[in-house]
Amino acid sequence: MPIKFVNDQPETPTMITGRIRHFFVYEVLHANDPPHRLALGLATGTFAMFSPLFGLQMVINVVLAWVLRANKLVGIPIVWITNPVTIVPVFFPCYVLGCWITGAPIMKGKFASIHQSWKTLADDSSARIGDYFQFVWQQFSEIAVPLCIGCTTVGITLAIVVYYISFALIRKYRASHAS
Repeated sequence: MPIKFVNDQPETPTMITGRIRHFFVYEVLHANDPPHRLALGLATGTFAMFSPLFGLQMVINVVLAWVLRANKLVGIPIVWITNPVTIVPVFFPCYVLGCWITGAPIMKGKFASIHQSWKTLADDSSARIGDYFQFVWQQFSEIAVPLCIGCTTVGITLAIVVYYISFALIRKYRASHAS
């Protein structure tokens, strides 16, 4: 017998918005933590979201939240914003900003040649695994510094903005629902 899922329909933007609203109202605003810790947890999640260290973003969020004594859980869903689908729209502007800050040239037209070089390496039957790692490292090292500087700049800036906005909104919400 085939497995039936509860909801076979794709999520609509209204459903996604409702889930986001539900998370913030019931998981953030009603969490048993002071507004400062919740806002700081959202800020650490925002900063970690812009880390180019994929796979370690949740760890970065939890470690930062632990060091800063922030709520460790509220930032995790924010970290999930950066995923394989959103890598380019999130990180390319950070890379461009990092190039602008460092004065490095933006590698616009180089991606086609990187793709061709990768295909050539993949077609080479004598290539070893070390050749692949060397290729990836060489390509990444050209964008690593501007990407890291851009991501850090955007991450810190948005984390500060998220902290102050969420702190004010959490206090306002709790004050209006205190009675």
